[in-house]
Amino acid sequence: MNHDGHVGTLLISDSKLDCGGPAWCSMAVRYIDSERVAFSGRIDQIEDKNQHMVFYINFPGNRQRFDGYIFSWDKSKLAGTTYWGGRTFGFYAEKR
Repeated sequence: MNHDGHVGTLLISDSKLDCGGPAWCSMAVRYIDSERVAFSGRIDQIEDKNQHMVFYINFPGNRQRFDGYIFSWDKSKLAGTTYWGGRTFGFYAEKR
């Protein structure tokens, strides 16, 4: 994943917990930055035929929102926007 030049690894996995909510509520989100520091996160919503996902990463002092759109014809790619300090930045990720 690259968000405005910050390169790291976005991990989204099923926690196997029965959360009693929407299908994605049991998904665990972690981001590991280029210094190998891990940050937790969570998915807030998945909508629009599973192509739009809103998730947050808990950076120190900043719970950062990401609006990601999964590519229609290549489900291994995701791109969108993130917000920090009142500004909008781009990001992309590719599944390995």
